[in-house]
Order: sequence, then structure tokens, then C-alpha cells
Amino acid sequence: MTLTLDGLLEICGKATPGKWRQIEGLGIWAPSARGGETKILDVRGWGYLTGLGHGALGLPEDQAIAIQEANGELAALGPTVVSALLRVAKAADAIVANGMSGERFAKLEAAQAALHTALGE
Repeated sequence: MTLTLDGLLEICGKATPGKWRQIEGLGIWAPSARGGETKILDVRGWGYLTGLGHGALGLPEDQAIAIQEANGELAALGPTVVSALLRVAKAADAIVANGMSGERFAKLEAAQAALHTALGE
């Protein structure tokens, strides 16, 4: 599957809106349209990480927990970071295609600010 920047932005627009976050270490939650929050994703793979069967990693529980926590944090950041990175990429494309101007530079600065915000900087 090949996507364009516009296609990825469209997917971001269709995804569950709002800031996603990891709760309880194993689930990704987002604002609910009815108030509060709702679980939208599970972080899976415990059997693969800790199992001893064919293809499993057989990791100790503490390492498996750390991997699942990191996977969850990455998934929760996904929509915000992808959207910000795509804005930076589109702004950079416009600059490369058309040269630097005040308006294009302002768009790049806005996209860069969005990326820093998404990363919590």
C-alpha cells in the first residue's frame, strides 16, 4: 500500500479524535464523544514476549512489561506525532518546490511548533 502525504493526513482525520494516552499500562484511551474516556486499543503480544514456544522470545516478565509499556506509549503518541510530522513534510515539500517565502516559512515554523508540542517540548 502506497500513501501520499495527503492520504496520511486524511487517515489522521478519520482516526479517533483527541489526545490518546496509555492507562493501566496495557490500553490506549481517548476522549469519548459521550464524555469521559473510552478504551480504543489494547497492547497485545504477552505470549510472544514471554512464551517458550516456537517463535516466542521467552523474556523475563520485567522486560516484557517494559516492552509493552513502550509499545503503548508509542501507540498513544501516534496520531499527534504523525500529524505533526506530516505538516512538517508538506511545508518542506512546498519550500523545495517553490522556494522560501514569508508565507511558506511561516507554515514551516507552524508545523515545527506543532511537532514540538506533540512531543511535549
